[in-house]
Amino acid sequence: MWRQLGDLVSATTALGLHRLTPGQPVTFTSEMKKRIFNATFICNMGNSLLTGRPPALCHRMCHLQLPLDVSDEVLMKGGEELQRAVAALDSNGWNREEKIYINSSVRTRTLLAPILNEALELFLGDPQNITGEIIK
Repeated sequence: MWRQLGDLVSATTALGLHRLTPGQPVTFTSEMKKRIFNATFICNMGNSLLTGRPPALCHRMCHLQLPLDVSDEVLMKGGEELQRAVAALDSNGWNREEKIYINSSVRTRTLLAPILNEALELFLGDPQNITGEIIK
């Protein structure tokens, strides 16, 4: 599994998914790029937790952009229906209908990923480099 994850990380970074430009128009492709990279980042963190190995990705080297909280069906339809769904989201990109989509968990885990990444740095990092300032 470690090798496949390494291949996935290599592929997503080679495609530039770790450095997507913010403010692009909302399309099926733009949202899928965010979803794919965020899911890769989350898997990378989870694998590091399970194995004790350092993560291949660091939140400091990536632009983690949250995909919007819209259903897969609306995203695939695109066009005016997608634009209506985007307009109905709150200011943070969450749906107001209190629905939970598959993508909702990706959004939630992405919000937690930088915190988990910092915890992994403390856990897996060199103990000599851990100071009170870093822990704050």
